[in-house]
Amino acid sequence: MTADSAIEWTDHTFSPWLGCTPVSAACDHCYAAGFARRYGWPDYRRGVPRGRTAPSTWKLPRRWQRKAGANGVRARIFPSLCDPYDGEVADAWRDDFMALIEETPNLDWLLLTKRPQVARKYHRRRKMPPNVALGVTAENQATADLRIPQLLAIEGPKLRFVSIEPMLGPIDFNDLSDGPENLNALTGLRENPFGATVGRRTGTKLDWVIAGGESGPNARSSHPEWVRALRDQCVAADVPFFFKQWGEYAPAALDLGPDEQEPWRLYPDGIRRWSPTEMAMPIGSWPREIMVRVGKKAAGAELDGRLWRQLPPQLQQVAPAVPS
Repeated sequence: MTADSAIEWTDHTFSPWLGCTPVSAACDHCYAAGFARRYGWPDYRRGVPRGRTAPSTWKLPRRWQRKAGANGVRARIFPSLCDPYDGEVADAWRDDFMALIEETPNLDWLLLTKRPQVARKYHRRRKMPPNVALGVTAENQATADLRIPQLLAIEGPKLRFVSIEPMLGPIDFNDLSDGPENLNALTGLRENPFGATVGRRTGTKLDWVIAGGESGPNARSSHPEWVRALRDQCVAADVPFFFKQWGEYAPAALDLGPDEQEPWRLYPDGIRRWSPTEMAMPIGSWPREIMVRVGKKAAGAELDGRLWRQLPPQLQQVAPAVPS
């Protein structure tokens, strides 16, 4: 439940309670549900009471706070086995969690949710602690359109971010659908349906984009062009981009011969390597890469020959993981 973390963009994990209800395709192969099966924990689905973690677990962030303060550093903390804004959790528990965050100002808390509407409602009542970085998961364009505008409407976080892991489809941040307007989530600019800019929402844009492919025995593959498009959007808008991993599948060059009509037949495992739109393209315009299952370690995280491990300025003065 709490450990020095192997997740590349945090130092420690701490979960105030366990479990959340599946809400979208990103939840299909949830690693927290895998932990529950492995250790015999309850299957926390809708209607099943959540399990609050032990008092001894709640002492650990206070220990990290003391050590960080003594060393003059900061550390990043991520609740990895729950959704902090799970609708099945009472606000009284959330109040206790926010109080803990307020007690640990030397720690930056990276709160990631698929329920920004719950966070928005809750923080109308309780002010956001200033050491919270608030993010949403968005695995494809539909979930980006749904969740990111709600995230940007929440007041008070230290920064706002999106985690696109697993990446299950392309995402265009420049043209999110938000009611009658279109929103560029990387700049905060809005346009009306006629293309006229209707104003900048100062401070309400994404400060950080994290992306990654899926790992695990049932992993689905991402497309390298989806990842490149994310990177290019972030570079153009000067927004830090963090590519965590390819997951189980890595890009491989594909050299189609002139007689190849259906190259996916060469790979009978049935993995979808391109989007349906690309499959419908003329043969000559097909992508020159496929995704081949090689395992997470072999796939690595290099994108076009380099690692993308950028952090936002608000989190750059962060020390290595504080020993337990």
